[in-house]
Amino acid sequence: MNTKPEFSQASSRKEHTMNSILSAGEKKLFTAYIRIGIQDLPAEKQEIVFKRMIILEDAQKAFLTDVSTAIKKVHEPFRSAVIRYFGLQGTDQCNLDEISKTNGISRVRAQYLVKQGCLKLFDFIFLPTGTLPKFLPGIREEVNNLISEE
Repeated sequence: MNTKPEFSQASSRKEHTMNSILSAGEKKLFTAYIRIGIQDLPAEKQEIVFKRMIILEDAQKAFLTDVSTAIKKVHEPFRSAVIRYFGLQGTDQCNLDEISKTNGISRVRAQYLVKQGCLKLFDFIFLPTGTLPKFLPGIREEVNNLISEE
């Protein structure tokens, strides 16, 4: 028996659309990506822009393209830690404990690899725009928020 509610409201349909494009981990990374991109806007505009961007299919597709290009530039073991933590490239999403067990490293080391990998990933995404120095404080803050939520 299907217990999923019907999507009767427009916002639910938009949320459903986002879920169909991005996995849970990709969605988490995409949220951070948008927040970094809008950090220089006035506070009252940030939330408006964020809410619009988060549901745009084109923004999600562009993000996935940026990630797949940038992740190739991130060196191991950072690359595989980020891919596994966020479930990128069709892999299953893993938590820090799973990453530490399968790699035979401490949880703190796993967290370090994911954080540094994220910083490198976002560096490579934002670097081509020539605006990286402006984004650096926001990148560090968002990456810390992303990984410390667990």
